[in-house]
Amino acid sequence: MASKTGSWQGEKNHHEEQDAHEAAASESGIWFPRDVIRLFCDNESSAPRKQLPVFDASEEGFRRQNPVVGMDEKNLPRRAGAASKTGSVGQKIFGDAPHMQTIQIEKLRKEFGTLVAVNDISLAVDAGNIVGLIGPNGAGKTTLLRMLATLTSPTDGHATLLGLDLRDDYLAIRNRVGYLPDFFNLYLDLTLRECLAFFAQAYAVPEAEAPARIQEALDFVDLAERSDAMVSHLSRGMVQRFGLATLLVRKPDILLLDEPASGLDPLARAQLRTVLKKLGSDGCTVIISSHILPELADFCTHIALLDHGKLVVHGEINAVRLAVSTRRRLEIAVLDDPAQAAELVSRQRGFTIVATAGNLLHIETDATQEALAALNTALVNGGVRVVRFAEQPLSIEDVFLQMTTGPASKEEFSNVE
Repeated sequence: MASKTGSWQGEKNHHEEQDAHEAAASESGIWFPRDVIRLFCDNESSAPRKQLPVFDASEEGFRRQNPVVGMDEKNLPRRAGAASKTGSVGQKIFGDAPHMQTIQIEKLRKEFGTLVAVNDISLAVDAGNIVGLIGPNGAGKTTLLRMLATLTSPTDGHATLLGLDLRDDYLAIRNRVGYLPDFFNLYLDLTLRECLAFFAQAYAVPEAEAPARIQEALDFVDLAERSDAMVSHLSRGMVQRFGLATLLVRKPDILLLDEPASGLDPLARAQLRTVLKKLGSDGCTVIISSHILPELADFCTHIALLDHGKLVVHGEINAVRLAVSTRRRLEIAVLDDPAQAAELVSRQRGFTIVATAGNLLHIETDATQEALAALNTALVNGGVRVVRFAEQPLSIEDVFLQMTTGPASKEEFSNVE
């Protein structure tokens, strides 16, 4: 690890300058840093009708715009659609990443002066997983996503994405990873189709493939009917979905989404949730941070909880629920006389009524299935008309609250599979 640390420190000045440039770009209203929007089509006739900035897309120009100490030929980004040693781009909306541990993180760390934003996190994400990244404000979620997107340099540690080293191959990683920050800007004076054409050129999508990819991306986020509308006319929810479309046009293997549902109304969140479910069903590997915890359970396969820069728990959602939950939760709904139902429950050993709401009783227990059946029989024999008698799984919000404020030992649940 010492050699890795030395390598990181050796590039410290370069990355500090890069981070400063990114901050200035963000303040000026540019959506992505210059080293993400980097290549533009050489063919002027295929450019959108409105005048757009043009950068030097040659190899020499790319090296000048993205100086990297010790960069060799293998680190140059492969043009989208070009053949490589690992194969060519397919016709799906996403790339064809092999089935493996798509993301492997080992003791990744980021310090800002005396503040440790990410504290020696180790995490593995398999291909096709949808990971919900949760945690309180300041937990390190955005910093972790930015490091994986190669936009913030780690202080220490090691990580690979798609078999590519985060430090040595970061240009190649950018060519295969899509990152959507919490806040971003778009070109408001372009139509949706023109804007996607711009991003297709920025990502060096072959001119012959661009129209089909643009249409695929619009269809995927359900904005095809608005393809000729101005970006400035989109609602907040549509903007978030369109932000995904600007990434999908180049078929990334991994998506890193930072609070994509932030500020959306319930309808817009539902529409975005539909798109995210499609991402999972199509086999894309996604890490998504969100404060809308209940909705993550609808489409995430795994969760990772961060607190004060540390990874508290990670694993498949149901496995985490079982590991964190110390007692089972039972919900009993009765047609009438909840007081009588509560009286009968209190007579049974091992059952604790934790809350009542109208005709609903919320109960915690560590009882066996036989004891649950006995309780149901006792209620019916006691004249209580039971409408519902069901065990309630621990919600993601419950996991979050229990692991960040509860008495459970965080070290006990560091990795649940």
